[in-house]
Amino acid sequence: MADFSTHLSVGAAVSGAAATLVNAAGVINADQTLLLFTLGTIGGLLPDLDSDTSTPLKAGFTFLATLFGFVVMFGVGVGRYSVLELILLWWAAFLMIRYGVFALFTQLTKHRGIIHSVPAGALFAAIAIVLADRLFLLGITLAWLSGLFVLLGFLTHLLLDELVSLNLLKASGPRKSLGTAFKLFSNDWRATAGVYLALGALWFVLPPAPALFQLAALTGVWRAVLPNLLPHGSFFDITF
Repeated sequence: MADFSTHLSVGAAVSGAAATLVNAAGVINADQTLLLFTLGTIGGLLPDLDSDTSTPLKAGFTFLATLFGFVVMFGVGVGRYSVLELILLWWAAFLMIRYGVFALFTQLTKHRGIIHSVPAGALFAAIAIVLADRLFLLGITLAWLSGLFVLLGFLTHLLLDELVSLNLLKASGPRKSLGTAFKLFSNDWRATAGVYLALGALWFVLPPAPALFQLAALTGVWRAVLPNLLPHGSFFDITF
């Protein structure tokens, strides 16, 4: 299994190349390119959320706990409690998520379980699409691209783990972990069913996708990319 820094580097490289290609097609602007690159990189770290000691898991729960603390403080306490009470309310909400919910999550999940699978990647992508469309109002095309980049990063992580498990540079042969990353289900049928049920539920609230698929099918869009894909006559202004 590749380590955190390797997943971060490879995920960023793949997402950066893909975002640059979509930008070159004239589909997105510079700001949107950065957004998709970021989402793809984050997607490349998501499969390790089921590792109790993973950096993404700890960082993610710290962020959620911080956000939840402010939601509770402003939603319940402002205008009702003193500053001291507001601070205590924030800390109570923070600690509940960061340590209480975190402990529950780590007990219910197993490393390389269902979260480390293809359907989980599709679920995270669907969540990203719905949030981008309904919460952040990014528009249908950018919302779908956001989800696809999360999925791209996620699948890159799974494939990288499988490549590492092949152990090609050593005579000992493939590792026992081969086949445990890029999978469609886990040994825990309840967790597997839960992911598929959640994915099925989200399917009914996804924005329509025809516009995105029509965009991808337009040959004119990709004809704009191909002439500029490789240098012509010079390389970084060096004539050859």
